[in-house]
This record gives sequence, structure tokens and C-alpha cells, in this order.
Amino acid sequence: MIGLVFLPLIEKRRKELIKNIKKIGKESKVARRVIIRDVNEVLKAKKKATEIIEDKLKVREKDIKKVIGEYITKVDKLVLVKEQ
Repeated sequence: MIGLVFLPLIEKRRKELIKNIKKIGKESKVARRVIIRDVNEVLKAKKKATEIIEDKLKVREKDIKKVIGEYITKVDKLVLVKEQ
């Protein structure tokens, strides 16, 4: 067994880590928005090609926003926990 000793974080380093965590959280939100945009473009292309009807298109868009919104909420909660 290997024992590791971690020194307590100094305030400056702690603030740097929090800043990095916030940055990663923002990047994940941007990535999720890009995913939503890309999926919506695919759905609209399918609608245009009459592979999907308008009602299903709206339902799928809402479902995608809901799922992505849940993940954004999870990321926000994780960032808040790590700030403390």
C-alpha cells in the first residue's frame, strides 16, 4: 500500500483551482449548446427532406433541450460544490 500526503491548499492555489473549474464548467455549457444546435440542424434537414413531421420535430427539440438542460444543471451543481 502506498500512502500519499496532500498538503492543505493555500488560498491562492485554491482560487486558481476554482477559476479553472468555472472555466471548465463554462466550456461544457458551450459544448452542449453546440450539440443542441447541431442536432436541431439535422432534425430540420430531415423535416425538409420529409423524413420527419413537424410535430415530432418539436417533440424531439424539446426532449433534447430537456436532457441537455439536466446536464447543465448537474455541471452547475458540481461547480458550486467544488467552490466550497
